[in-house]
Amino acid sequence: PPKLPVELLPHIVYGDRKCAADHSRLRELGVTHVLNCAGAAGDVRRDGAALDGVSYLTLEADDEEGYPMIRRHLGAARAHIRALFAPARVIVVRAAMCQP
Repeated sequence: PPKLPVELLPHIVYGDRKCAADHSRLRELGVTHVLNCAGAAGDVRRDGAALDGVSYLTLEADDEEGYPMIRRHLGAARAHIRALFAPARVIVVRAAMCQP
């Protein structure tokens, strides 16, 4: 498997919970927005992660195969992503149990 985080597009970086908690690495990558798609379990802020200057959105989603992520959360995700085009980068977080 590739080492995370990995750049998917010039403005999208894909990572896991550990990546999202590493504020110095986020700064190094130019990440300004985090979109946590793993619900409360993936929210690094609850562990006291310092994400000063990073806009953070947690989608209250279930991390399971077949979950209707797009139908339930596309509007909120789009609004968060639109806010980053100034230009900026985003990191998408997934729960550790998911496989790419």
